[in-house]
Amino acid sequence: MGYPSTSAAATTAWLDLSTNTQIKMIRQGLPATAMHAVSQEFGIPIEHLCLVLGLSPQRAWHRISRQRLLDPPTSEKLLRTMRIARVAEGILGNKKLAGIWLQQHNITLSASPLSLMDTELGGGLARRILASIEHGLPV
Repeated sequence: MGYPSTSAAATTAWLDLSTNTQIKMIRQGLPATAMHAVSQEFGIPIEHLCLVLGLSPQRAWHRISRQRLLDPPTSEKLLRTMRIARVAEGILGNKKLAGIWLQQHNITLSASPLSLMDTELGGGLARRILASIEHGLPV
């Protein structure tokens, strides 16, 4: 499976692909350049993204510069982060606010939502908080 573009818009469009296609992409490994695209699109410093993905910034930049693929677990964490960022964008109104929300400490979560994206359970908690915000429920 080829990745024609890893621009910010193109990587976000991956979320519109079928679940089966996304699973194939994860198993193959997402292009490391997608980390940079997500960082730029949502204003998340690559160093913060690296903490969630379990990569050192040096290793991340090495993979980006050499246009390498991420391993499947890292790819899954990145796609999860992208999915939550997109939901936050839809609820909060724009990418900048979504990026800020992801990085800010959340009292209910006792952490920033971004810091929880390394697990599916953490992603689920972030989704629940966003659903509460969307429906005007207590968080």
